[in-house]
Amino acid sequence: MTTRRRRLRQWSFLLVPLFIVFLLLLGFLSVDQLCLNDARRRLPIYPGAVLVEETHNGLRSRGIGNTLMVYRSSDGQETIEAWYQEHQIELLKARRQLGMNNLSNWYAPDEQGSGTLIYYLSQCVL
Repeated sequence: MTTRRRRLRQWSFLLVPLFIVFLLLLGFLSVDQLCLNDARRRLPIYPGAVLVEETHNGLRSRGIGNTLMVYRSSDGQETIEAWYQEHQIELLKARRQLGMNNLSNWYAPDEQGSGTLIYYLSQCVL
């Protein structure tokens, strides 16, 4: 009996920290997924836009951390702004405009041709 308790105590010194690390990792991955889902819902990528550049300092883009993405679209800036305004109105009607991400986007003329560059900035949990 004594050796059994001693073994159990030895294993508990190993298993308890591993369990804590597992819970922390699970929590981190869950928050990362929440950030990603929030960004997709509140600031979707413009349809037909092509990724030009992406930088992030987290596990994946638009998850935990900072993300800057640049997309190119052949549509004009007015068309893109109208599409995002319509999307924001839909979010307001559904009362889903708030989230955990700090999201923003802005536009610039594409200097390489006719079209627009769309910049997406996502900052989550930092």
